[in-house]
Amino acid sequence: MSTIEKTFKGAFLSLRYPTKDFIAFLVSSQESERNDMNKEIESFKSVIFDMDGTILDSEPLHARAIQKVFSKYDINMSAKDIMNRYVGWGDDNVYKDKVELHQHISHSEFIDQKDSILLKVIDDFSEEEFISYFAKDFFRFIDELKKEKKLISIVSASARVTVNSFLKKANILEKFDYILTRDEVFETKPSPACYLEAMRNLKTKSIETVIFEDSHHGLTSALSSGAKVYAIDLSLNDQTTFKNIDNNKLQTNGNYSWLFKNS
Repeated sequence: MSTIEKTFKGAFLSLRYPTKDFIAFLVSSQESERNDMNKEIESFKSVIFDMDGTILDSEPLHARAIQKVFSKYDINMSAKDIMNRYVGWGDDNVYKDKVELHQHISHSEFIDQKDSILLKVIDDFSEEEFISYFAKDFFRFIDELKKEKKLISIVSASARVTVNSFLKKANILEKFDYILTRDEVFETKPSPACYLEAMRNLKTKSIETVIFEDSHHGLTSALSSGAKVYAIDLSLNDQTTFKNIDNNKLQTNGNYSWLFKNS
């Protein structure tokens, strides 16, 4: 089975995909390599972002919502364990893996309950508080991309209502040229179908596209699409993540400011 090997270098990761004709692009904090990355992005027509874990550290919020649903049906699993097992999976796969055997809760009931809890969590934040969940300088990065007339897109395994709520709360929904969620695809990540569908709607090809991803499933999907892929790490140490989550003070380490010369 193919594997993805990750090597931390600054905020980004290098990738190697042994069974694909994929040349890893190693990103470090050195000026020359940062310039090389900027030049590569400038040469592409479209930039596609995963959402959860890539532009904002929302995985703990999803994990907390899933845990609350699990607990209603006597499925004992901590938020930490849920994050470790299900990061990047998508709710459909979580249901199949853990909940499907519980015949008293249907797939749609699980999804509806989880999304309802998650939306309540989002609503409880002010815009300023919620923005603190986003990677540093992500907003500046997408503004720079728009100035360069790049097409920018979100491809997410989350529901449409969740994605729209997240982006509206941060006041950036209108900045994206195209948004694709699990509600519009037949195959979710790790299938490349979602990224290929986004490219089709953007009217761009794989060789004209850059994708930012974070999870194993997401990276597998992105790499299989044939696009250029960068992996960004927004992870925090476990103590900080789970200590602060209930206090609404989660901060991300992911740093898009690394892309800017004067940062």
